[in-house]
Amino acid sequence: MSADDEVTAVWFRDLVSEAFALLEKTLVKDHLTGGFWHGYRPGPADVFLDAQVFNNRGFDVAMLPCPTISRLFDLCAELPEFDGGLDGI
Repeated sequence: MSADDEVTAVWFRDLVSEAFALLEKTLVKDHLTGGFWHGYRPGPADVFLDAQVFNNRGFDVAMLPCPTISRLFDLCAELPEFDGGLDGI
């Protein structure tokens, strides 16, 4: 990894950590947050969140401060519709 790549990775982690901290607070306060982002069935927000969390793994974004986001991601990962979408990439 070059110095520029490391600077980019640090910037990305900081940006996502800040955004996810705000999202985590929102999800915790939102009475619509259930088994999924809004209720008990996956929807478009869960699809986008799943992709973002998956992508963040490549930048070692810490998810420990975001237990609700992590729970939603793990719940989506249990569904066959979310499994294997990126096979072969």
